[in-house]
Amino acid sequence: MIKKVTLEEFPLFFARASTGTSFQAQIYSVKGGNNVRVRCNWRYSELTIDPDNDSEFIWNITKINDTHVSLSPHNSCISSTIYASVRDDYDWSLLTQAPHSANWITAVDRNETLEMHIGDLMISTFKGFNGKLLQKDDNITSQEGHKGYRLRSAGNNESDNTTWFLSVQNIASEGYEWSGGEVSINELRNSLKKRNISLQNNQLEELCGLIN
Repeated sequence: MIKKVTLEEFPLFFARASTGTSFQAQIYSVKGGNNVRVRCNWRYSELTIDPDNDSEFIWNITKINDTHVSLSPHNSCISSTIYASVRDDYDWSLLTQAPHSANWITAVDRNETLEMHIGDLMISTFKGFNGKLLQKDDNITSQEGHKGYRLRSAGNNESDNTTWFLSVQNIASEGYEWSGGEVSINELRNSLKKRNISLQNNQLEELCGLIN
């Protein structure tokens, strides 16, 4: 029998799940805008938010232990699985290739281990091994004909720049199925208020659209 997991039930489901359990999700900043993606071979295949690309980009989020996960693109740039890596040798950016050598990162070690906290409505935070929150840069980076907002493990406080919405697409665990849920703007506003985050109505509407 398939057990359906709702939006409300997911945090507890994943907390109780065994190591190695994974789910697929798109990742969005609560501030709005497009999803987090990897642009293959751009700045060592860096994680960015491309303002000109709103196409689907799915991440595999895999449980390492009770508080840590790895992130890997569902559709890899190469034939092997690659992982998001917090780089202390590249301004704390998240890359999927090692700086300078450009070797693909195909295993999980310290740099690829992210602390993740899932709150209600799938509002979440991530931390790198340096204890800093994963944040979206305020300024866009343009290079080699491409532009995007970089993601870096550099945030000190929880804010709209360091808080993310996980748009779950699938649970890769036998016997379970994602069933989603619906939320009102007021419920979303109150949830974010608990985190001392205040968004404009148009931002709340955009985020509600992703959830619902």
